[in-house]
Amino acid sequence: MRLIYLLAAATFVGTVSLGCHSQRREVILEKVLEDVRDALDVVMEHISKGDEWFGKAMRAPDPLVKRKFLNIALDHYCTARRLLLEQISLAQDPSLKAAHKKLLWAVEGCLEKTVAEIPLLD
Repeated sequence: MRLIYLLAAATFVGTVSLGCHSQRREVILEKVLEDVRDALDVVMEHISKGDEWFGKAMRAPDPLVKRKFLNIALDHYCTARRLLLEQISLAQDPSLKAAHKKLLWAVEGCLEKTVAEIPLLD
């Protein structure tokens, strides 16, 4: 009879222990997902600001002003690119890495577009 009680107690302790590990894993996963969302919010903010400055540069009549605005846009796009590269290196999930890489390609396209628009000064 004692053996049955010991087995039941061990099973209960094992189940509780597995539940704690499972809960801990869920909490860690939620924290990781929250960190990824926060990082992507910052990336998207930099992309939006870069687009805003690029638009201002396209409306600027003076080449010096256009160049200044494009440099500000480049700063934002480069910051977004750097943050994405950090996220790609930290990501463990292949689908998350793939999604970040697609966004990285878009940011690199913005960088190329911006560099192509910078006026050459004599």
